[in-house]
Amino acid sequence: ADWDSLAAAIASLQRQTKRNFELIVPDDGSPAVARLRDTWQWSNRLRLIAPASGSLLAESLRKARGRYITFMDSRDVMTDNLLSELHGQAVSERADIVGCGFAWVQQAKIVKQLAFRQKLHLQGTPLERMAFEFSYPDWGFPGGKLYRRTLFDEMPGELFSGKSVIDARLLHFWAVWHGKFYTILPSVLYQRNLPLRYPGKDPTAVLILIWQLRHSLPLHTLTALGAWLLPLGWSSSLSDAVEQALAYDRELWDFLKEVAKKDKDGSSCC
Repeated sequence: ADWDSLAAAIASLQRQTKRNFELIVPDDGSPAVARLRDTWQWSNRLRLIAPASGSLLAESLRKARGRYITFMDSRDVMTDNLLSELHGQAVSERADIVGCGFAWVQQAKIVKQLAFRQKLHLQGTPLERMAFEFSYPDWGFPGGKLYRRTLFDEMPGELFSGKSVIDARLLHFWAVWHGKFYTILPSVLYQRNLPLRYPGKDPTAVLILIWQLRHSLPLHTLTALGAWLLPLGWSSSLSDAVEQALAYDRELWDFLKEVAKKDKDGSSCC
């Protein structure tokens, strides 16, 4: 993000009514973060980290020390009471995940809003929780959500692709799959300053993730996950390729070639 966007994001954190939190900023080498590194008063609760791995989110998770964790894009902003509201609900309801409504803002105007009329409690089986997520593809990102830190203790590091857009959705997917109690508040407390949909720039990273999870999730769930991670649309080749990979225990490269060969829109995945 540019400096003005990053400064606005951090300013919204400084205005939080809940003060007992740490802020971790991963150093992505951008000019904006370089300027922040030189001007910010860093402390035990305000930390700049240099990622040791290819994934900024994975490294931030490893360094986080709180019982709960949230994520924020450097171009987004929070309302002043977001952390207080989400943390209060997490503690009172013993929820693993608490989310809130959010709005997209472009050129200082709200262009879209996603919020529910009443508080939702998503319990049930992992597949039932994921059915909700697949119904709202724009919902699946970690901004505006508070997670119990222990949800990520068993998350394999090799699942991270190193691509922030993919890893953010993967992280949320993992938490929803493993979290037993998920609450969504009707309040709109998070403002997104990003395009309405993520651009599908790295299908290879998604396909690697699908291949890694092929023995862990049902076929229809893997296919839906692919469409959810990159909501620009998938051909039936993904389902066919996963089925072939399971039937013949194909290696990753063969799986990628199978998807590319059957892709009806002519684009290359790898």
